[in-house]
Amino acid sequence: MTRFICSVFLLHLIATVNTQVCQGELGFEKIVNVALSLPTRELLTSTDNQPVTKDCLLLCLQSPDCFGFNLNYFDQECRVVSTSDSDRYDTSLFVPTSKSSFFRKICNIAVSNPKCNDMPWVIELVLASFMDKTSADETHEALTTDDCSNSCLSSEVCRAATFDDRKQTCVLHRQDRRTRPTAFHSKLNESRQYLENQCADLKSSNCHYQLSQNTTVVTKDAITNAVSQMECEHKCDQDERDLCRSYSYDSTSHLCYLSGDDAISLGLNATQIGGSHKIQTDLLEKSNSLIKKNCSNGPSAFERVTGRILQTVTTPEGPQPMDLTSDLTISCLKECQERGSLCVGVIMDYTNFLCQFVTERYSGSTYSDFSIAVGASYFERVCLTEIPSYCNERAWIFDRVPGSLLEGFDDKILHGILSRSECEDACLREKSFICRSAEYTSSIAECRLSQEDRRSRPDAFGAKNEAVDYLENQCIQCKLLFYSIWEFCISKSTKYIYNQI
Repeated sequence: MTRFICSVFLLHLIATVNTQVCQGELGFEKIVNVALSLPTRELLTSTDNQPVTKDCLLLCLQSPDCFGFNLNYFDQECRVVSTSDSDRYDTSLFVPTSKSSFFRKICNIAVSNPKCNDMPWVIELVLASFMDKTSADETHEALTTDDCSNSCLSSEVCRAATFDDRKQTCVLHRQDRRTRPTAFHSKLNESRQYLENQCADLKSSNCHYQLSQNTTVVTKDAITNAVSQMECEHKCDQDERDLCRSYSYDSTSHLCYLSGDDAISLGLNATQIGGSHKIQTDLLEKSNSLIKKNCSNGPSAFERVTGRILQTVTTPEGPQPMDLTSDLTISCLKECQERGSLCVGVIMDYTNFLCQFVTERYSGSTYSDFSIAVGASYFERVCLTEIPSYCNERAWIFDRVPGSLLEGFDDKILHGILSRSECEDACLREKSFICRSAEYTSSIAECRLSQEDRRSRPDAFGAKNEAVDYLENQCIQCKLLFYSIWEFCISKSTKYIYNQI
């Protein structure tokens, strides 16, 4: 019977890895759907078909002569590769198989990254694959995949990287194949390798589960008891440090199968009907990639981000010229509303008098996902529960400033708020005081409401935390009527603001 071992997967120590001394933390790189065709010896085999992933990782980590292992999910067996001929295994030595993954021990020098603590593997490598580079991505020199991995792990904004062995370069991407799937490519005879940072923040307010009936994931990394499917899902949600990306629930035995893989990482080999042991389960995979707006449960409105545009968007039509005889912003936003779910936002270019309709965006709408764009604004449609009547003539409901907050003026703190729009709803519905602004932190699902804003308390406002979104209520009724080039108090004036500049 497999022993249960409580363990920490990254040990801060000095050890030999691939003939080099590791001055950082030992960790693992995972390559799915392959086995390394080199001599191996048995490390651990389950006698009761219990998953051995965690135990194999720990045993290899503690063994000086274990440089990696093949994990066979069907037999729940791991076999050690005891060779360290080079830092990079020849890719021709990998044999494709839907039954296995290969885990290679690596030296992670990014010890300052707390998000890597206790991660079972820190990098997921995909052979013969790459991501398209954007203007926001950085290119670094790198001699090996390990150099590229460490560059990404050391970065605060890198979610994935592309290593080019021929050019010896490493492109650090702000998005990955889940948040930007159309930019990911796999090709035969491709020399580049795709590296995905498993220490990046996996939480997303847009995360939901996709159901595949009578199906289970092949790579089961853990099994636990659960009285219901919802409890199984909760265990997957709470298991992010074990990288739970999907789960299967067997209602007959009340067993919950957790996996660090999904259809994206495993491709066509992701699932099988009835599972490896013909159990009748449903597979549910985390999905937070493609975001479309279809506000079926309430009205939609716009929030504005000034001087920045979101990079993770799709704009197939190209920029559209503005009608200079009409209300510039209003006309573009109105057309976006009329397009319904085919338009999730608008990019306004006031310098060239162009507006661009965003048909879809990928999850990731944090501070690092925006790029500075002087003379431009990004308007995103948000789904609200209810829009107060006094907001009806507003072109946009909230001004959003990613990475900023109003410090020291929180009048109400709400926990368990799962999305930014839910926080905006709470601000609009607040009855005990006039909510002039809110701050939303998605990583802890927290919403803070305030009677003040950046205009009433300018000294308290600033770019102080990239994890926070400052949201300013644009529906406030002003007691004093004044005009400025940047702000109008009366509701109708917002439609003319850019005509006056």
